[in-house]
Amino acid sequence: MKRTAFFLILLVSSGLHLHAQSVRKKALVVNNAGDTLQGWIAYKNWRKNPISFDFFPDSVLKSSTSYQVKDIPFFAIAGQDSYARAIVNKDNRPVKVPDLLPESESLSSTDTVWLRRLLYDGKVELYMFTDAKNHFYIHTDRGFEELEYRVSSRGTEMFTQRGYIKQLKLLLESTRSISLELLNQIDRTDYKESDLVKIVKKINEALGSSYMEEKSTAKILTHFFAGAGGGYSVLRLSGNYPSFENMAFSGSFVPFATAGMDISASRNLQDLIFRLELSYTSASHRAEGHRKMSIGSPEITYTSYEVQQSNIAPSLAVLYNFLRNDSRKIYLGLGAAYHFAFYSKNTYTRKTSMQDENITEDYISFPKGWLGMQIKTGYKLGNKWEVGLNALLLGSFNNHLNFSLSSNTYTGQLRYFF
Repeated sequence: MKRTAFFLILLVSSGLHLHAQSVRKKALVVNNAGDTLQGWIAYKNWRKNPISFDFFPDSVLKSSTSYQVKDIPFFAIAGQDSYARAIVNKDNRPVKVPDLLPESESLSSTDTVWLRRLLYDGKVELYMFTDAKNHFYIHTDRGFEELEYRVSSRGTEMFTQRGYIKQLKLLLESTRSISLELLNQIDRTDYKESDLVKIVKKINEALGSSYMEEKSTAKILTHFFAGAGGGYSVLRLSGNYPSFENMAFSGSFVPFATAGMDISASRNLQDLIFRLELSYTSASHRAEGHRKMSIGSPEITYTSYEVQQSNIAPSLAVLYNFLRNDSRKIYLGLGAAYHFAFYSKNTYTRKTSMQDENITEDYISFPKGWLGMQIKTGYKLGNKWEVGLNALLLGSFNNHLNFSLSSNTYTGQLRYFF
């Protein structure tokens, strides 16, 4: 069991270092001749702007054409992003504290790239490029201009230059009256996608210009679900406890109910899902046995023990979609759950031919909660239904020194995503 768990941990952990899987998305591509091609792109929810992609004329065919920036001036993924080719100047100065350069040093380059469109068809358009850091570009009748944001070192201090504030204000120089409120809003604008989109919209409105917005996928995706199912639970005794000598526990059917949500990042990390879940299970176990009263005595003591346990368990799991496309996903994951346990029965019974039954209630002192590890796998069809399998392992729910009772529970569930 420990080897299996260790192997699964390695498998899921290795998924963290894999590139995002590609999903074929319907798309249109414009080539250098101006022709528009309809087909499917191997889309990877790019966090960094792509430098190439595979294009499929058919969603089923395996053959594809690989395109690079020099080949395609524009392409768009239906319901996702669109990219336009441009020659731009890039400020390559690092913005992370350990790598900062002195204020006097410059580091820039000119490159031909695909820019992701944020706002377009207005007097002021907004684009984004991400490599080692985020770059934002405005496009006007004067061409592309990078919005300046620099972080420099001054000895042991950090100094930030927000040149983009002045650049945004200069866009309003042609207007006869500039709103003081708008200027204050520009001053408060952070160098991030959501803030810059909002302020460039308002600048276009102040200039009397219409615009189009490219609706991109939210950075954090959440999906709520509820489900039910059932399974089988096995109770295991470890250690030495004379009262349970020669006793074997029976298995138990386990009803299962659950609700929760899946959390994922939209770019590059959709292979990984963080699942927050609250579940309910209930199991009943019984063991019977016998033993001699004493050595040489023919008298036999017949014993039985019955425990009925209900659990309400919040859990957190990391799921890795090792197969993912638009219509289905197959995942494997690891998690941990804390079980708030309730015992409606905890009874030990002794009986001999010489004595009546001796029943002891609340026989074992159980803690109110216990921690267990979960292994999960499942198949998700589309965005609504999922069939899952859970294995709860390595969880002990008593705190005695000489022995322990642990439960291995295996359940199947059907989940519906809202």
